[in-house]
Parts: sequence; structure tokens; C-alpha cells
Amino acid sequence: MANIKQVAAAAGLSVACVSKYLKSPDSVLPTTRQRIEEAIEALHYVPSAAARSLRTKKSYQVKIVMESISNPFFADMFEGLRRQLEAYGYTSLLQNMDKPPAPEDFRGLDGLIVCFGDDETRIRALLDMAGASLPTVCLHWRRPSFDVPAVWVDVSTGMELAVEHLLAQDCDRFAYVGGPASSIISSVKYQGTVAALTAAGKALTPEGIYHGEFTFQAGYDAAKAIARLPERPQAVVCENDVLAAGVICGLYRQGVAVPEEVRVTGFDNLPLAEMYIPAITSIAIPMQEMHSRAVAMLLERINGEVTEDCMLAPLLIPRQS
Repeated sequence: MANIKQVAAAAGLSVACVSKYLKSPDSVLPTTRQRIEEAIEALHYVPSAAARSLRTKKSYQVKIVMESISNPFFADMFEGLRRQLEAYGYTSLLQNMDKPPAPEDFRGLDGLIVCFGDDETRIRALLDMAGASLPTVCLHWRRPSFDVPAVWVDVSTGMELAVEHLLAQDCDRFAYVGGPASSIISSVKYQGTVAALTAAGKALTPEGIYHGEFTFQAGYDAAKAIARLPERPQAVVCENDVLAAGVICGLYRQGVAVPEEVRVTGFDNLPLAEMYIPAITSIAIPMQEMHSRAVAMLLERINGEVTEDCMLAPLLIPRQS
């Protein structure tokens, strides 16, 4: 593997000149830059991460803290952020939210991204432990109260979009399938659903509300209970696509057709939603824009620049269900 001395020799320049180019390509003359770039290409030179860190006084490491990536939503989010950071030369480290924060978790980092934590008390503890000097950005389900820049999605409005879509399909009776009743994320989505139904003169009945884990099995179990209701709902609003898939499967096993007898909506617009049969009507979070905004904001913070919060609007993706 070529080193910086060999690049300098091939370009007919000093090591100091090549080092200056690697730190800031625009700091050398165009003709010099061309000679260095031709030498780099010919020798297939790749600057070492260690050398770059010594030169810039940065580790080029960013930690991403989120709920378990066993949930497809968080797995997709980590991968999207990882790719964005990699394009800027940063390595991504993953930490699950369920781990109590410790000072050593934040040593040697250039930045921190905290993603959609469901326990805001735990997030505050994590941010306090990380300290104000560590550049940090939050991704959240609503406008957060944390004193750090945030990219947030108005999920309450997203649930309203789902209800409005179902009302337009002449649905009159509704059921609701969500995550744990203690979940902040679940409560925000539930409130948005209730607000939209109330505005339309509709209401959920107590026997039509189901709270469990954010899993396929929970949706499946809820569907079995829904199918047994004396007056079956015409629509089921689900808090995510995994729950919606479970509901559709559970209804099918009970002989209830979707969408002919019951319509079902999900949330997150995971690839699962489009591939499922029937394809699931879902509320999309603009994930790619969220990733790019979050990384851009973090880099601004790392460079000492001022950045502002960013709100992204959800979007209804109508499909067969």
C-alpha cells in the first residue's frame, strides 16, 4: 500500500505540500493539485484514518443511539444514517437506547445522533451525560423539549392523514391497534387518531382499542379479537406497518377479507408495506431527507456553526389495504 512519501515522490513535490493538499485541496495551486491527484490515482493511495485523525484532531467517529434495530424501522434508519456519514468520511457506532449511559460511551467521538427515543427522561439523562460540548442532533416524533438541534416528524398529523383516507373510503366504524399504552410514541399517535375521528364526529369504542408490543404477533392477536366483535369495524388504524401486517394476516386467518370487509392502514412505509399482500396503505416518513438533514446539521455543529430545528411532514401512501 502506497504512503504519503511515495505520493510526494511520484508528484515531484514535498511531503509537506502533499500533506497540505490532503488537509485542504483548495490550499494548493491548481497545477500542484493536479499533479498530486494524478499520483494518488496512479498509486491507489488511501490516507490512513489514524493519520487523518492526527492531522485534523478529529476521530471521525459518530455514535448513533436508538431503540433496538430488531425493529425494521430502526434498522433502516441506522443504515441510512451510516451511509450518509460514510460519504463524509465518518464511521458510525451503534448504541441501543436501553443501555444506561456512561461517560466512556462518549469519549473520542466527534458527534452524537439520538434517534426516536421513546423515553424522554432517558434521552435527557443521555444528553446530560454526553455534555453540551459534544455536537449532538436528535431525531424525534414531535417537537422535542431538548436543548439540542432536532429533525422531527409530526406523527400526530400522519395519523390524521390515515383517518381522513379511511373516512374517504366510507368507513364509519374504527378499531385501533398500537404499541404499549405507556409508550410516548404510541400516545402521540393515538391522540392524533382520536383528534381526527372526533373532528369527523366519530369515536373509538373501548373494545376496539388494542395496545401491545410493536410486533407482528401483537397485530395478529388484535385481529383475532377484532374479528370476534359483535359489530365488526370497517377500518383498523395501526401505529406501524409491522402491526398492520399482523392485523391483515390475523383477519385473513379468521376469514375476514382486506380490503373488501375491513380496511387497514400502517405507518412508516417500510419496504414490507409495498411487498405485502394486499399492499399496505401507509404513512411515509421522508427517511432519505431526514438522514441527510440530520447529518448536515451534525456536521454544522461539529464545525462550530449554528443550526436550526427542521420539521418534516409525513405523507400518505395509498395502496390496496
